[in-house]
Amino acid sequence: MRNYHKDVGTPKLALKVDLMKAFDMVDWGFLVDTLAAFHFPLKVINWIKACLTTPKFSISINGELASFFSGKRGLRQGDPMSPYLFVIAMEVLFQLLANHIANSPNFKYHWKCDKIKLSHLCFADDLIMLCHGSYHSALVLKSALDEFYLFSGLCANHAKSNIFTSGVPNAISQQRINLFGYTVGSLPIRYLGIPIISTKLNLRDCSPLVDKVSSRLSSWLNRCLSYASRLQLIISVLTSIQVFWSSHLCLPKKILKSIEQKFRSFLWKEVEGNSKGSKITWSDICIPKKEGGLRIKDLSSWNKALMIRHIWNLVYGTNNLWTSWIKAYHLKGTNLWEAKAPQTCSWNWRKLLHLRPIVRPLIQHFIGNGYNTSLWFDNWHPNGPFLSKWSPRVVYDSGLPINAAVNAIVLGDSWRWPAAMSIDLVEIRSHMPTYNPNSNLEDSIWWLPSSNGIYSASYALASHRASQPLVPWFKLVWFPQNIPRMSFILWMAVRGRLSTRDRIHKYDPRAVTTCVLCNSHLESHAHLFFECLFSRSIWTQLLNYCGSPWNGLCWNAFIAWASTHWRGDTPINVAKKLCLGVAVYHIWRERNCRIFEGTKKTSSVVARYIIDTICCRLSSINLKDHPLIALNWNVNAN
Repeated sequence: MRNYHKDVGTPKLALKVDLMKAFDMVDWGFLVDTLAAFHFPLKVINWIKACLTTPKFSISINGELASFFSGKRGLRQGDPMSPYLFVIAMEVLFQLLANHIANSPNFKYHWKCDKIKLSHLCFADDLIMLCHGSYHSALVLKSALDEFYLFSGLCANHAKSNIFTSGVPNAISQQRINLFGYTVGSLPIRYLGIPIISTKLNLRDCSPLVDKVSSRLSSWLNRCLSYASRLQLIISVLTSIQVFWSSHLCLPKKILKSIEQKFRSFLWKEVEGNSKGSKITWSDICIPKKEGGLRIKDLSSWNKALMIRHIWNLVYGTNNLWTSWIKAYHLKGTNLWEAKAPQTCSWNWRKLLHLRPIVRPLIQHFIGNGYNTSLWFDNWHPNGPFLSKWSPRVVYDSGLPINAAVNAIVLGDSWRWPAAMSIDLVEIRSHMPTYNPNSNLEDSIWWLPSSNGIYSASYALASHRASQPLVPWFKLVWFPQNIPRMSFILWMAVRGRLSTRDRIHKYDPRAVTTCVLCNSHLESHAHLFFECLFSRSIWTQLLNYCGSPWNGLCWNAFIAWASTHWRGDTPINVAKKLCLGVAVYHIWRERNCRIFEGTKKTSSVVARYIIDTICCRLSSINLKDHPLIALNWNVNAN
């Protein structure tokens, strides 16, 4: 759709066709004939025909069902078979279009579509048709649509369908509009929900994505959700909303930052635009749990990891429409690693080319017969791509062309370099791969970060991100049997980021600093959870259940000690780790209840809550082989 806003250049025409009540208007006889034409077994056709024709329907009028009646045409929405049948029906349109094009010598393809014979794009009922702006070409599309209507009963909704013209005078453009009767569309258009645009995306283009995230968030804001619940919603729901966009478009950083700001505000229960409620910086949250984060994806890095798939498809030779078009009109026989961004390319393609330095070291070529690997540009040699390390002089010294494949230095099943030598070529020859080529095998391409050699977005993300040191307390906080909302509070406590009074005092010198549980000492993480007499009383009762004596360590020392001594997922260690997480949660909750609600419980009551919570969690674990633990916690071993 590039330059459709201009009246100069090659004449072009595009149709965005909206089929009127698409599923409801399919003719059953046409569908049965189509199945027969595609050589479906007669028994299968009869089954499908029965599924289409036998259901009966009723209408509720004033709360009462009227009599039942049979349908005459259409596919039922929600029926799992309907989308497949509709795709089969649409295939007839494409066959008709192909026949009309083949029988029309005056038909011309759309600008930059001739090499791959591209005349339409379709996903279910989302249809775009393309052709040259000439009358004969437009008439071919019109004839195919009209004939398809006579066969199937599916016709375009003129009010919702759009026509776009470019490079033709206004009078001729009006003739095309009159021919189809469609509404003149405005740019940019959307296909499958995303904008089709060749320039850089702006906030207006991405507003549907931002609005969708905001809409989902607004439905949750009034719900009483724990931190762990909010975290799970961000990871499983909100992050997935933008995956489709991020898989096809290089999104502007400003857009991604605005979405991440909404995530952050939702997680920390902030007023949007106010970061004062954030307990931990967002960059520290967007790292794996084993490195001290929460495993939320950094959207900018995730966008790059998903877009890298397109580079992988080009290198790997994946056969799809996009790769065919890129090879025909952008690469034009040149190697991807040496390709320059043409003046007429889209902003998205330019951004993809900027990702090549990230991707190139992650793709390894293993030589078979050497025919499909570039000698100078691909990463097949232990020293890496030749022209990324040596100057183009090495090509001249070798006497081989710049577009040579590796088979130029392969003789049978061994390496053979030309007689011409230079210092660079000597170094290259001395570090050749340890394996020999094999003339009976094709070259293979591996995605190095993954074990099976196939591209994976998660591995691409991990490769793009700078790893942080592992935290020793990872499995102390996050283990399979943990209680998420309590582990989240423990995670914040271990990181020292709960809003204890000593931390609040740093920002508000007038704030009270005395511990609300004992009313005698400065409230800090170390004091609140271990040194306070109230907390120590609770720990004394809990350690009796665990069979462990009080070791007298301070908070940080205890976390370090427990991280070392409570490893593994044996029931005894699970019980101890549950003790830590549940105790920290309930002590923190009691502290908050005393400050914000004015209620107070004794240490014995809080300890009872903790013990009951742990017993409930242990009851879901098989303790048949650990009767002593079941006895200590009063849990049924079976």
